[in-house]
Order: sequence, then C-alpha cells, then structure tokens
Amino acid sequence: MSSIQTIEEFIPLPLGKTFVRWDFIPQIRNDNPSTKVEEDSSTPLSLPTDDPPLLFMLHGATVPNWQFDDIVEELLGNSTHEVYRILRMDLYGHGQSARPKDVRYNLNLFVEQVLDVLGALNLLNDDINSGKKRLVGIGHSMGSAVLSAVASSTTTTRSTVFQQLILVAPMLDYITLNPHSRLLNIPIVGENLMQYAIIPKLKERRRQRYGAIGKAELGERFVKDIEYTAMSSGDNDDDDDDELTFDEVLLRMFRHGAV
Repeated sequence: MSSIQTIEEFIPLPLGKTFVRWDFIPQIRNDNPSTKVEEDSSTPLSLPTDDPPLLFMLHGATVPNWQFDDIVEELLGNSTHEVYRILRMDLYGHGQSARPKDVRYNLNLFVEQVLDVLGALNLLNDDINSGKKRLVGIGHSMGSAVLSAVASSTTTTRSTVFQQLILVAPMLDYITLNPHSRLLNIPIVGENLMQYAIIPKLKERRRQRYGAIGKAELGERFVKDIEYTAMSSGDNDDDDDDELTFDEVLLRMFRHGAV
C-alpha cells in the first residue's frame, strides 16, 4: 500500500483566491513529502511531460473538493506505482476558495474559474492531450455541467482541454423540477427561505446521508464548511469584507441559474 502525498496551494485570481489540491504517490516524484505551498506562493505547480494521466476532479454544488477523498484513496492508496495523479479545486463560494460579492454566480463564472486555474497551472497548452500530458475531467453533479462547458470551449488557446470527460450524476434542471424554488427569486422572501428553511434542511440532509454510510464526521465537516466566514476564520485580508456567506452564495446560484 502506498502513502499518498498531498500538496495544497491557493492560486490568486482576479476575483479571489482559489484552493487547489494535488494527490499523488511520492516515490515517483521528487517533491519534498513535507512540502505545502502556501497562499502567497508566486510559483504555481507545473507538470513534467512524462507524468501519468492527470485526473481533474470537480465537485458539485454545496460540497467542496473533499467529497472525492474516498475515491482518491481507492485510486491511489492501494497502488504500488503512480498510475494517476489527481488535481482538485474548490469552486467560488465553496470550501476554502473565495466567495466574491460583485459577481453573478452562474455556470460561466465557474467555467472561467476552471479555465483560469488550468491556465495558471500550464495545463492549457497545445500538447496537453498529445500523449505527454493526458488530462481527464471528472465532474459530479454541477461539476459535470461546468466541465461540459469547459470541454466545449472553442477559443484558439483552449481547444481540446480534456482527453476524456467523465460525468457522474450530471446536474438536472433543479428549478424546473422544483417549481416552488422560484420563490427564491422574490426579494426578502428568497433570503428568508434560504436562511431559515433551505440551509437548515441542507445541513440535516447531509448529516443523515453521511451518517447512513458510517461517515457521520463528514456531516459535521460539511456544516463547519458552510458556516465558515472570512471573519470567523481569523484571516485579516482586506478582501474579507467583499466576501459572502454561504447562504448568500447558494441563493445567488439559484437566482443566476447555476443550479
């Protein structure tokens, strides 16, 4: 059984920091096992051309990158050599990434964020899928919709982003299937529904579902994540006043058509 190496970093983007995480088997690489790239790092990670396929995993709405932890362990934990490398990130409003205020929380926001991250990591060059750097996109729920849009990007520098694309439980049109959710578009009504009905129900449902599979600690982790605010984090960055709470983010995702 191999020991999985993890490297974390924050990539500075115009709308705020984006958290990314790499998982791989350390004996194949020359990275220092104790290395953790901090937020102020000016040198993003890059990939040698002879590395194995890179799996880029993108989470769905509400649960950030750690939703893939068990899958990463299954893919890498029992390997004796590096069959895959894995890259994950937190979309805006989720996990440890920024929650910018003055933006529309639609799919285009997340598509541009993904493209910006891949570009910063030198994963959008012409030979990305030449057999040297194989990038496989794996999206869950809303992440499937985002990666589908990324894959269909047709600008000259973004042609053929992924060699393969795997969509897990692709997101349905939630608004159409749940007509009562249109009440969220009504000022004041939407804010109160989100804060006093939807968010409490979401916490309860996550606790129940994780508890049912013997992962009760993940239910509490989810609650802690969505209750996180820049103020409570102790982070004194000047940008903190420009960040939303999670219920504000989720409300905007409904209103702006991301879910």
